[in-house]
Amino acid sequence: MKQQIIAEKASKDYNKVLEIDYKAAKAGIKLDKTAMRRLDKIISTCFKQLRRKVILNNIKAIMLIERVNKKLKYLGVVQQLLLESKKKRKL
Repeated sequence: MKQQIIAEKASKDYNKVLEIDYKAAKAGIKLDKTAMRRLDKIISTCFKQLRRKVILNNIKAIMLIERVNKKLKYLGVVQQLLLESKKKRKL
């Protein structure tokens, strides 16, 4: 049951990353490549471990998801900057 919740959270986080990346690309701003690579690695390892059911203790999974969330906060800042730049263009 807990693994299912973790998997759902990881997939939501991954979709959010894709959405932010798409919006940034649409606005013509490229996100830091190293940040995106690290983010992809974190997410893929999270999914791999969930698939293999290697996660015996949920602490490891929670730590992985926390690292994903930290990256998402960084990308959230980028998204906020994009929104602000769009507002300035409209004015």
